[in-house]
Amino acid sequence: LISYAGQEISEKDLEILAGTVQQAEIFTLVEAIYNGDFENIVKTCRDIFIQGKNIVLFIDQIIEHCRYLILTLIADKQSSLLDEEIIQSRDQYLQQAKKFTPAILLDYIDRLVETRQKLKDVSNPRILLELALFKLIKSPGEANKESEKQSLSVPLQRADKNKTNAPEVNSPSVISDGGVKKESSFQSRLDGSIGSEV
Repeated sequence: LISYAGQEISEKDLEILAGTVQQAEIFTLVEAIYNGDFENIVKTCRDIFIQGKNIVLFIDQIIEHCRYLILTLIADKQSSLLDEEIIQSRDQYLQQAKKFTPAILLDYIDRLVETRQKLKDVSNPRILLELALFKLIKSPGEANKESEKQSLSVPLQRADKNKTNAPEVNSPSVISDGGVKKESSFQSRLDGSIGSEV
């Protein structure tokens, strides 16, 4: 390593030798996904292959990045969680995390894990990677609607369940008996009292 980089070893040198992508490129890629920037996604994938980067490690880096964004969103301001987990680029994570919700980021992770598993079964991993990243693209409006839908799903399910379990109440004025409608006893007594008065 020293013979390769000289006396001073930088983070970039370690990334080159490990076959990983620089963190700044991951931030840029996630930003492109948020903005629906297909062109930059294609360029990033092309550069990854030209540079001979490890695709599995690249996907793992994106997954880790999404995890850090989730931690940024859920961590309490007084908590030491971010200090322990995110050592570098904390301000960048704080800024980028504002554009997402934990639900959307978890969906990203699920899709990326699925793509990672499929890599061994394809002859052209670049196309698989590009398509997987394209599928992550959602407009801010769609993302907000999905988040709201998920937040409302539990109360709606509870309401439906209560409605289903609620006992049926027959009308006090008319009930059915063998398909023939007849007046209830309450209605009969009421009619009788009115008739007597007349």
